[in-house]
Amino acid sequence: MAEQLAACARQLFEGVSGSDEQRAANSWLMQFQVSDQAWGAALQLLEQPPKDAATQQNLTAPELVAMQILRLKTQQEWRQISLQQRQIVRQTLLKLLEATCISDGGLSARLVNAGVAAQRQQKSAAVLAEILGAIPLQILASERLWTKEEMLDMLNVFQAESEEVMKAVQMILSNMPEEQSNALRCLEGWIIGCVPAHETFGLNAAHLFSRGLMDVLFNIAVSDSEEQSQLLLACSAHKDIDVVQPTLEIWFFFLEESSSQNEISLELFGDASQEQIVTVLSRLVNSLVDHCKYPQSFVDTQQVSSDDPEIEAIVTLRREIADTLLSLFSKWPGGPGKPKGDYVSCVMGMSQMLSDSKDVAMIDALFFLLSYLVELFDVVSSDSESEEDQIPLDVPASVISGITR
Repeated sequence: MAEQLAACARQLFEGVSGSDEQRAANSWLMQFQVSDQAWGAALQLLEQPPKDAATQQNLTAPELVAMQILRLKTQQEWRQISLQQRQIVRQTLLKLLEATCISDGGLSARLVNAGVAAQRQQKSAAVLAEILGAIPLQILASERLWTKEEMLDMLNVFQAESEEVMKAVQMILSNMPEEQSNALRCLEGWIIGCVPAHETFGLNAAHLFSRGLMDVLFNIAVSDSEEQSQLLLACSAHKDIDVVQPTLEIWFFFLEESSSQNEISLELFGDASQEQIVTVLSRLVNSLVDHCKYPQSFVDTQQVSSDDPEIEAIVTLRREIADTLLSLFSKWPGGPGKPKGDYVSCVMGMSQMLSDSKDVAMIDALFFLLSYLVELFDVVSSDSESEEDQIPLDVPASVISGITR
């Protein structure tokens, strides 16, 4: 069956457009893909891809069709097949993925042709990530077709697959940076809330932490790479709030005081000097403060409220930014001999910005942030701060001199 599947795939992709042979191949594929035999044939083509006789390179058409069949059957039939069949599908794909992840340089000593090995690994990783990532989308798309009992049964079945999802994602992120985007899209599709009507389905932070994925994801988001830092800063400064908010969540999640990553968050800037770290964080603060400014057209009305959606969005974003700044300031690199978390100096730096500014919109934004930050800080610290923890208010604003207008 695998040979016929490969032949029809080639006819479909490489045959004469509109020919009888191409139509016959398409008809056969449409019927075959819903059969039980399609599972084994598709897996066989991925595990033992046919090669071009002249170049000895893997043929593209059979692999693409095999991927599509597996994706389709996973979405439509996974619930109906036996546990043994599911295990065969998973293990075959994982075997392809693991084959070149077990030795130096990510290449298996058992494979003679390292180039072919890497190519097969990359394709199998992409297939596995796409198949696993499609599961929540298919559940969401099929929600209206199932009864309540069937839906709960389906959720339980697929929730059990979350371990395989995390295993595959971690393997890809750790060994194949070229497939990083596929793995991240797969993981994104499984994050808690992916099926809105069933809020507990999916992966939460505890799941990711237990598998060690938190460190991997954070290193991707905020690595010692200048390119990564610049990307995050660019997203933080983007004029579209829909771009800023997800980026804000990244900063907040890993800087939030109760986060398990709290102690190492700034260390993940790698070998960057403290001056470089402060420069990056200062640019972040500048970008976030800018997002708190109301449009000049609203400022000119001299109103204090509005039902304009744009203004309401800024009001909401202001509070989120203030929360993030509180966490950021609590981890701000201290000066020589000082601990992290020079909160008062950071606030005084913002006060200096307020004093220097002549822009009404900026002054309004800074007033809001300062009042919000002081209120939040008082709530957080009132029950826990001892006399030794009190920071004198005469610390010069130059400690946060990177934050300038």
